Amino acid sequence: MKEQLTTTVLAEKSNRKIALLPIEELKPHEKGSPLYLELLKQEILRDDMLKYPIIADERTRVILDGMHRWLALKSFGYALIPVMLVDAFHNPRIRIGRRRIHRYASDSNEEIKIEEVISAGLSGRLMKPRTTRHFFPFSKFQQINCSLHQLKKGDPQDVSEYLAR
Repeated sequence: MKEQLTTTVLAEKSNRKIALLPIEELKPHEKGSPLYLELLKQEILRDDMLKYPIIADERTRVILDGMHRWLALKSFGYALIPVMLVDAFHNPRIRIGRRRIHRYASDSNEEIKIEEVISAGLSGRLMKPRTTRHFFPFSKFQQINCSLHQLKKGDPQDVSEYLAR
């Protein structure tokens, strides 16, 4: 019988929750880079912790930021992952651009609608790696230093379907 995983709230600040969620509840919206994933996996194993939570939409559980952290923990076989939950649909200050250039230019032609990102995650028709660049009205670098032993290790999982070729 499979153990039932529950949500554990790690922190709550300014209407943002950081919770330990079952990794299987989360949905990626874009593919990952195999090279970047390998480098990140080495860093996570070296540090024996996840330094930052991923960010996901509270209602749909689509990952907005942290795809490679999700892939790394999933590939190691962890059952839980720290997640900052946000209301992506009702926060107009969350912007999505194409790559880093969006930080310097506010051209509406370069913006991607949150509905496109959520649709990609819910449908499983993933965007290419690094298609989107999310900008949040808060620092996404809220360091949590979550020890790997808190994340319930299981058998490693194949994540190749989520990687670009």
